[in-house]
Amino acid sequence: MPPRDYTILRYRLEGGDDTDAAANPQYIEVGGLDGLPVAVIGAVGVTGNIVTRTVIVPGIGTGAHSIADTVGGLFELPNIVRAGGAGGMVATVVLIESTLNSTSTELWLFDRTVTPAADDAAHSISDADANYCVGVIPITSYAASALNSTGTATGANIAFTARDGSTSLFGLLVTRGAPTYAAGGIVLKVSVVQE
Repeated sequence: MPPRDYTILRYRLEGGDDTDAAANPQYIEVGGLDGLPVAVIGAVGVTGNIVTRTVIVPGIGTGAHSIADTVGGLFELPNIVRAGGAGGMVATVVLIESTLNSTSTELWLFDRTVTPAADDAAHSISDADANYCVGVIPITSYAASALNSTGTATGANIAFTARDGSTSLFGLLVTRGAPTYAAGGIVLKVSVVQE
């Protein structure tokens, strides 16, 4: 096997201002193997090739959820890649909840719509839908204020390719605890390095 080329790829972030990189960082460095991003090395700057999509998770019931329940409904992360069938890498996920549960939660990502279980029902997807999953990101570390908590998953490094003709990913939350949420009580931010 020929030697492989490992490099540091520098991605410029959207809306960047190059005039003061220290006070207003503009880049993220990504480890690259043969010219493809494989691991986030460290941010030397922040928003061209990184996009963040924010959603209020729909359909969350106010009853108590059980371990391994679906939380809310399927949601879309539109225009997460530059063109239909293009690729990217999920770098960071931030989950903000208004009810201070700080419960371990998984973000399941798919390259097309799937049929999940209903909110507050045991998480279940068909074998066919499971084939469309591009990755699962656990969110286990939270910081709390008196009124809400924020969970962050960094270094997810999940590479994916959007479905031909699509620029979207689709997401679904699954709890690994027994939280009680408010309706509309979860805001999710997903940041992706676009190819």
